Formats: sequence, C-alpha cells, structure tokens
Amino acid sequence: MSARTAGAAVAPPRPTVASALIVALALAVAVDLVSLLAGAELGHRIAKPLLMPLLATYIAAQCLLTAGALKAEYGERRTTD
Repeated sequence: MSARTAGAAVAPPRPTVASALIVALALAVAVDLVSLLAGAELGHRIAKPLLMPLLATYIAAQCLLTAGALKAEYGERRTTD
C-alpha cells in the first residue's frame, strides 16, 4: 500500500472497458465452442472472426489502464541528460 492510500478508504473497483471486453471475449469463445460441439457451422463462422480482435482490444485496454495507473502512482517519468 502506498503512502497516499495508507489512511484512506479504498473504493470498490468500478467496471471498466477492459472488464466489458473480457466478458465479450468470453461470450465469443463460448459461442464458438458450443457451435463447434453442436455442429452449427453458422455460429462458428460468426464467432470465430471476433476472437482475435476482441483479445487484442482487451490487451490494449489493459496496457493503457496499467500505464495510466503507473503514471498516477509515480508521476511523469523524468530523465536526465
């Protein structure tokens, strides 16, 4: 715990874009797998193209959130010449 939040109450986490994306990814994976198991070619053809873009977007959102959290915690990065 940092010195900034030592005495402060911690708020519960709010839903973010990243959490919505992981839910969408899980749904697409479930639809794809169930469609494959059931032999429903149409469901597989719809869900399969969504998997990689959803995964890539989720990872990008996580990277942006992590970068923002690090910037908020440690401030701007200072370099010396």
